[in-house]
Amino acid sequence: MILIATGINDFDEQIKEAIDREHIDDTKIIGYREYLIGDNVNSNIVILSKRLPGDIPEKQLIFELKKGDKAQKIIYLTNQEDIEGVAACFDFAVYDFLFDPVTVDDIVDCIKNQRTFTDVSPVYLNFQEKVALYPKEVLKKPIVNVKKEVKSYAKKPVKVKEKIKEVEKIKLVEKKVIETRLYKQNVVSFYSSDNNILASLILANSAAAFSKKSENRILVIDDNAVPCLDHLFGIGKEILVKDNFNTNSIDTGLSACYTSIENFTFTSELLKKFVIPVKHSKIDVLTGIYDESILKQMESKHYKGIIDTARKIYDVVLIAVNPFKAAAGTIFSLLNSDKIITVVESNYLSARSTINALKTFESTGIYKDKFGIVAAAANGALDIGVMEKIFEDYKIISQVPLNKNYNSSINAKKILINSLYCSKSDKKAYGKIVSFMGLSNSIVVKSQHQTGKENCKNNNGSHKKVFNIHLNLPFIEKLKNLK
Repeated sequence: MILIATGINDFDEQIKEAIDREHIDDTKIIGYREYLIGDNVNSNIVILSKRLPGDIPEKQLIFELKKGDKAQKIIYLTNQEDIEGVAACFDFAVYDFLFDPVTVDDIVDCIKNQRTFTDVSPVYLNFQEKVALYPKEVLKKPIVNVKKEVKSYAKKPVKVKEKIKEVEKIKLVEKKVIETRLYKQNVVSFYSSDNNILASLILANSAAAFSKKSENRILVIDDNAVPCLDHLFGIGKEILVKDNFNTNSIDTGLSACYTSIENFTFTSELLKKFVIPVKHSKIDVLTGIYDESILKQMESKHYKGIIDTARKIYDVVLIAVNPFKAAAGTIFSLLNSDKIITVVESNYLSARSTINALKTFESTGIYKDKFGIVAAAANGALDIGVMEKIFEDYKIISQVPLNKNYNSSINAKKILINSLYCSKSDKKAYGKIVSFMGLSNSIVVKSQHQTGKENCKNNNGSHKKVFNIHLNLPFIEKLKNLK
């Protein structure tokens, strides 16, 4: 049995089709890491990618797959920046790893022809230089008995009202675990080839829609040539934190990050100080650079430092990407994103410009299935059917209706999805974007501690909205008794 677990649905299907065509072995597609370490899972080969969702670190997962009597051959798909993953491969004698861009033919060839250390020794020597510069505390994380922890967590009883059926309990627990796994440490870039302000507008509304449905902390990074997310969220662009090395006249979140990285002082704690929180939400904003001279000095190392640090302290990172294809921040952000939401106006010129940009990005090794197309439709726009035909090689995930309400919300410095101007079609459009980002449209299950707090608020009358359906059950029973 060959288990296919790359975390990229379309690519998984292509791999499965190619292996089945070659009649190599039976195949099965796996959707999350924890499944692979189950006691009843038997396989000869696991095709694994760092993009596979799950809470188990790559090193721990590779260890679990290689230990014991059923040590499996692992084909690990990764990129040149994955120091931790490649180091783990060498630690546990996994030599069948492939760097982006990876094709289905590469994988089939790897299945048929197993590599030895001699084959990958040049890679080993090259990575020793990178490992020497990498934080040792990250690479030397201890291996734990992860199966024991997963089993105990799975068997933990869930305290809910006796009126709820056992089947409903199971669904709620599964939903909470799976959704948490889906969007933990998720990086999503928003890009437009010809209208970066429109892309930022859709990012801001998507962030607000996502925040309403999840309990996760969200960081928004304004890496646009024309920063505007501070305006859209109704916050100031300048931060109040200064350091001894800072010489910028106007200090925004990103410019402060640039300065601290240049002076080797950048840390997680500093990043927390450089962001500006959005009121009444779980969103923090890293405001953009207004000084063009600083923007031109930003290199891949700066973007890497910011994104890598943000992943450690935020569950979701949303990036408004610079529209210039050759910009260091654009390429690095897209390469390191789990999803790329590409915004296009519903007209032929914008569509043509977007198609050209997507082809350029694909040539750099970005998988096609990372892209989700959002078609922005105004009066006189192309029909969605025409847009789907133009983008037949890609997936149109949503059509956002642009109307006068957008201008009203922009001028009022309010997010449309949070305002009175928001229509049902707006909510539906952003619900689809949120689903693509990794969160279902249904309500996220909260912990007993959280629901208890919310219940207290409802009793005080300060909040009328009921967050958890279980809180309504006793009240409903009382109404029935009154009848």
